[in-house]
Amino acid sequence: MSHPVWIALLRSINLGGHNRLKMQDLRELVEDLGGLEVRTHIQSGNVVFRGAPELPWAERLTAALRERHQLEVPVALRSVDELLEASRHPFLDEGLPAEVLHVSFLLATPTARTLDTTRYAPDRALLQGRHVFLAYPGGLGRSKLTGAVLDRRLGVQGTVRNLGVVRALVALAT
Repeated sequence: MSHPVWIALLRSINLGGHNRLKMQDLRELVEDLGGLEVRTHIQSGNVVFRGAPELPWAERLTAALRERHQLEVPVALRSVDELLEASRHPFLDEGLPAEVLHVSFLLATPTARTLDTTRYAPDRALLQGRHVFLAYPGGLGRSKLTGAVLDRRLGVQGTVRNLGVVRALVALAT
């Protein structure tokens, strides 16, 4: 029986010199935990691997990063189907270019059912389950609708990836 493919998205790895982690070290860590066919994408903590479905991969990775590398790094874990769902960004239907679209992968399902971001216009957000679909027409770097704002409003942490990375991870995972 072949193990399913998992995608682990680490929060705040290699950003601004903080939480430094070589992708080779991340691959080795996942392999040591029992991951198979481990691959990483870019330097921001994206890892694709095969692993037993019954294992709590996000918790195991978080604990191993703490123990082995002294890093407090939350991990969002997705199946291939969940990642495919995230790659079908709803703002694409409105004709927005992929370059301004992002997805926040939440670490848990928030209690909130909707997310009012009208005060951050023209930036927009749409909450769907454990994903927040984001549109930043003026660019992410200029937006006041930050990950910290989303975390506070939803009461759960997330990690943001641009749509190009999401699509690259889909290609790597399939």
